[in-house]
Amino acid sequence: MGGGFIPFPYSPGLQNGSGANGINGTNGIDGTSGANGSNSANGGTASADSHYTNEFCTVPIRNGNTMNIDIVDRNGSCFKMQAFRNDNVCQYNYDFENMKAIKQTQFYFINRENKSINIGGCVDLYGEQFEFPMYEDANKCKLDTTTNKGYGSGMASFFQTEILFRGLDNLIHVAKPCADFANVQEQLVKYDNDPSTRTVQRVINQYYINPITKEKVFISHNVVNPLKFSYQTYACGKWQFDNAKLKAYRPTQIRIFDTVSNQYYNVTGCDYTSDMGKVPKIIQPYTKINVESSVKGEDVGDLDTISGSNYDLPQYTTFEIQEMSLNSSQWITTSYCNDGWGSWTKTHSYTGYSQGNLRTLAKWVTRYQTINQGTTIGYIRPRNEGDSDAVYDTYKYYYVSQAQKTLKRFPSTIYVNTPNLSDEYRKNFELTVLSQKLNLNNGVKQLINTQEFTNWQATYYRPNGNGNLCMSYNFSSGNAWKSSTKGRYCSWAQTPNANYSCASHNNWVVPNN
Repeated sequence: MGGGFIPFPYSPGLQNGSGANGINGTNGIDGTSGANGSNSANGGTASADSHYTNEFCTVPIRNGNTMNIDIVDRNGSCFKMQAFRNDNVCQYNYDFENMKAIKQTQFYFINRENKSINIGGCVDLYGEQFEFPMYEDANKCKLDTTTNKGYGSGMASFFQTEILFRGLDNLIHVAKPCADFANVQEQLVKYDNDPSTRTVQRVINQYYINPITKEKVFISHNVVNPLKFSYQTYACGKWQFDNAKLKAYRPTQIRIFDTVSNQYYNVTGCDYTSDMGKVPKIIQPYTKINVESSVKGEDVGDLDTISGSNYDLPQYTTFEIQEMSLNSSQWITTSYCNDGWGSWTKTHSYTGYSQGNLRTLAKWVTRYQTINQGTTIGYIRPRNEGDSDAVYDTYKYYYVSQAQKTLKRFPSTIYVNTPNLSDEYRKNFELTVLSQKLNLNNGVKQLINTQEFTNWQATYYRPNGNGNLCMSYNFSSGNAWKSSTKGRYCSWAQTPNANYSCASHNNWVVPNN
């Protein structure tokens, strides 16, 4: 090895004169000072009045593994000498890039006060005999898994190793204890699917890249990663449009998102089945955007009784509830008597009944009109993934045209309302009568036949003469009569129309009657 200059003026050893290199007195002057002596290489501190001996006349010159120095003598002259070398107090310098350990040494000298003075610190020794190859040994190390390093899923694994070498003393030395050597990486082999827990795990080979050789080194094969990914149902494929129901459908598939590789894995196919408990399809209703309306003419079978219409007739606009009145008066019946000596008559007064006239309990006028509103409704259908604006515009909008009927009622005049019929009663009465008299179309019938209308009819409409108003009467005779005085000589007098009963009823139950 070549020599060189090593400038070491004013090192700590030169400043305070503390020695550290005396071994069993071998470095003492004339062999008189041992390792434990106050004047040995490991001795005490030089006195303050001898500091001038700590100065160099010239810069120390290193020649390979030796060093020549020129120091200031006691009388101020320069004194040339060769520095001593102590290999035992220094360890090794580690060159991890080239994987070698280099033995170091400490240069020192003994000044005129018999003090050991270090020249600088530990330095590398020259020569291949002082260089020892280092190697990796992972036998005492284990895989380190931590959440504080690396990226992906919040944890990382590191391959650990020791760096060892056989030193100058032929013993094994540890250059670096078990420590993270390289980030363990995963090579995906396959996915392990568990339908019972609805999770998926990665089956992997584990390896690391040697930071020195850059080689890929596998440390395990077909290992199941403990990280579990849960099933998720996703829409897939193209939308299918059901215009009749104003809805769109997409098939589904079960997927997991692998947070290690940042990619999806398909557990099932993309279809409309319910395999493995997945939802068969995704349903997306069309989005309504606008409604345009216009009024059109009358349809056949519409209910239209307003002024000037074809059904503007009293039988369709005037509604009346009647009952038959019952007349009563005092009637006289005669009994004829004859006892052989003479004849006479006896009369008897009783209440007799007769049919009266129809009496109006309620009468009013109401008109109806059917309004036909034409509507066009616009909808937006969902967009297929990946379609451009130009492609989407070919199916984006869907329009529905339809007619909508509404029924308007115009009550006008109430002539009589003896039972105090409510407006709801009158309206349902009207619609019942008109439904029977007119051939209405299905659209109008749907407007009339609401649940409220059906409930009202169940309570107040009694067809086939089962109402609570009498429309005609039957009459019958009462008991025959004759005088109690000499009655045996008299005939029985009849009492016609002394009794009555209702022969027929109306079709309505009229409240408050």
